[in-house]
Amino acid sequence: RPVRKSPPAPPVAGSPGRPAMHIIEIVLDGFKSYATRTVISGFDPQFNAITGLNGSGKSNVLDSICFVLGISNLSQVRASNLNELIYKQGQAGVTKASVTLVFDNSDRELSPHGYDHYKKITVTRQVAIGGRNKYLINGQNAQLQRVQNLFHSVGLNVNNPHFLIMQGRITKVLNMKPAETLGMIEEAAGTRMFELKKQQSIKIMAKKEAKLGEIQRLIGEDIAPRLERLGAERAQYLQYSTLAAANDGLLRFCQAFELWNAEQIQHRLSEAQEKEQAEAASLQEATEAAEAEAEADEMADMPLGVNPPSGRQARRRVRKTGQKPLPEAEVEPAVWSAPDYSEWGQGNEWNEWSGGQGWEAQPYYMHQAEHGWQFQPQEMFAQAPMAMAMGVGMQMGRPVGSPYGMQIPYQIQMGMPTLPVVALAQMQQHVQQQVQQQMHQLSQMHSMMSNPAFAQALSAGMGWAPAPAPVPAGQPPPPMGVPGPPGALPSSPVGRGAPVHEPCPARLVPSGKVPWGQLATVATDPKGSRSLQELLPRLPKQQLARARDELAPHIYSLSRHTFGNYLISKLATLTAMHETMTAAFRGNVVELLCHAQGSRVMQALLNAQYKADSINLVAEIDGHVSECAVDTHGSWGVCVAFSTTHAPFILQQMSEDVVGLSMQQHGCRVVQAIIQTAGAAGMDVSVAVNGVIAGGLEQLSLHRFANYAVQVALKHCTPTQCETMLSALLPRLLAISTSKHGSNVAEVVLSLTSTQRLEPVAESIFGSTPASADALRQLMEHPFGNYVLQTLLKRLADPERRAAAVAKVRAATTTSNFGRSVLSRLGEADGEPAGRTEACNSIGLEPPARPR
Repeated sequence: RPVRKSPPAPPVAGSPGRPAMHIIEIVLDGFKSYATRTVISGFDPQFNAITGLNGSGKSNVLDSICFVLGISNLSQVRASNLNELIYKQGQAGVTKASVTLVFDNSDRELSPHGYDHYKKITVTRQVAIGGRNKYLINGQNAQLQRVQNLFHSVGLNVNNPHFLIMQGRITKVLNMKPAETLGMIEEAAGTRMFELKKQQSIKIMAKKEAKLGEIQRLIGEDIAPRLERLGAERAQYLQYSTLAAANDGLLRFCQAFELWNAEQIQHRLSEAQEKEQAEAASLQEATEAAEAEAEADEMADMPLGVNPPSGRQARRRVRKTGQKPLPEAEVEPAVWSAPDYSEWGQGNEWNEWSGGQGWEAQPYYMHQAEHGWQFQPQEMFAQAPMAMAMGVGMQMGRPVGSPYGMQIPYQIQMGMPTLPVVALAQMQQHVQQQVQQQMHQLSQMHSMMSNPAFAQALSAGMGWAPAPAPVPAGQPPPPMGVPGPPGALPSSPVGRGAPVHEPCPARLVPSGKVPWGQLATVATDPKGSRSLQELLPRLPKQQLARARDELAPHIYSLSRHTFGNYLISKLATLTAMHETMTAAFRGNVVELLCHAQGSRVMQALLNAQYKADSINLVAEIDGHVSECAVDTHGSWGVCVAFSTTHAPFILQQMSEDVVGLSMQQHGCRVVQAIIQTAGAAGMDVSVAVNGVIAGGLEQLSLHRFANYAVQVALKHCTPTQCETMLSALLPRLLAISTSKHGSNVAEVVLSLTSTQRLEPVAESIFGSTPASADALRQLMEHPFGNYVLQTLLKRLADPERRAAAVAKVRAATTTSNFGRSVLSRLGEADGEPAGRTEACNSIGLEPPARPR
């Protein structure tokens, strides 16, 4: 073992010879001849010498320093590759080499830039079998450039050292040329780093200049001509837009003109209608005059003493009562004799009573009864045309409230209509029909003008109206002016637009019918596969057997098809299909598990089959577990295969390669699923847990995937294994807590640690020593370490111990760390009394959430 000799104590800080940042400790683990973890401490800030026998490892200490400083020429440390730096090149069970240098940074004036708030600076470099290299600064991952910048800022460049003279290099230093001597002086003065950055910046600027030239060339050769072409196209588009707007204006003008023309036509038709109505009125007056003349002729033949009302008065009464006169068939001609009016006065007084004393006129008809002619009331308008056309009418009158209580006839008009009266009535009816037809056309045009679809078609230049929508079979076409089906324009006699063709209806595919003889072909179609998935499971047993026999030769190919695999996955849930599918997959299980679509089918079949049937298929992956586990699709298949069969060979083969699988994305999924399933089933997982322990718990805890395997191993290991894992991880709790992935493991470790073993951990973080304060600061400043701090505070059982720890956290809380978040999640935020959460829990209340 090398012997370290230390000179007297260093000079007092502040003296002219005070040291800058210097090494106070070296930790070697697996580096060259140091197989186990070796700590060398107590270095003197001024001078140190290492003595020892030949082969004791004196030079390896200096090589380790160069290794951490990032030396690139491995020949200077007597190695040809990084694997030779590992103890016996990894053949003795040591798979990595790690060297840690701890520097004293207590002098803030001489500390590197950006690290003046650290009392100590820890730089670690790790190298594993295969050449994987990693740097850490104060426990956090760092790039090589950052490490070199740290050492360059204090004048340490291991690739061009002025502070390091290896064996056989003294003569070279003495024989240096002036340029080399200048470089060494620049390195010592600390300007070499800036010179290197200057050279790098010049190279970057040259690359940017070349890139700028390339961009300018592209602009001149490609972009500028394209812009010119786009400019020409834009001008054409603007011209087209102008012409289109003008065309649209003309179309609107035409539409307005046609609408105005229609209004003019409507106005002229209205005038014609008024004119015809005036002519009809004149004809009506002529008719009345002719009737009056006929009445006068009839009055000459009337017996004396009768004073019947004129025909005009009779028609006026008919219009007032709204009743139709007697039909001609019910009027019986009779010889009428005038009644005796001696008690009522003369006949000329009847009109005065009927007009001035409130007489009511009621229609009657006369029939021949047993004792002579009698008058009976009858609603004439319900049974006959106008009395004017009949020429026969009978009415009686009675005084309202008359004390006589009798009905007395006062008029009987008899005779047949004359030929001029009938001709005038027919002419009037013809005129009214013509007027109604013209008004109907006007209403059609108005409804057509007010239709939005017609206006849109007119503005698009499609004419007045497209062809009417087809009328369904068995229904009459809509009349003129009556809207048709929804979305159809009204029919119109005016039209000059092109007919609108209805789209052909979609071809109807019969549903619910099995396409026998084409099942495999239909299954490869997206819609066909979906329809078969819904149809086949509902088939009767005989038809399902027929479908099974038809699909049997194609099950393997459909399982690998993009759309067919969904049908086979659906059929895998049917017991009747299991035997056929098992026979189709036998000998191809490994290939299907690693296939994108086949893996889905295999998982569906394994989940639906009985365990005994699944074991026969799963047995084919014996010897291929690792191969399937690292595959994207095969990893899910292995998980399902183990969860359904609990095959021991899967657990065994996974345990043999647990470290390699844990550090792979899909393999880590398999490790977690198998350990959890086996642990829940009571199977022995100690072999897998021992493999995790042997793989290096700290290294696996810091890995992005393997940390999940460590967590599962902690939760399903035996008590002895749990004690071993906690003993290895608790001393490195701070290092793994300040890592994104290691913090997950740290929380599990704290949750499994007993209260007695947790007390030293709490003392190392919440104690009164400077190291404890530094550890607390690191956890509070780290974005993931603060969660570990929360877990630790929750595990403290002693209320006084917990209150003291919370007080330290509150005192160390600043605006730049996560102290407020920690206190908020614990219910100990500012302004909130200590023990608030416990007080709320004691009375069954949920403590109110605090804002971040």
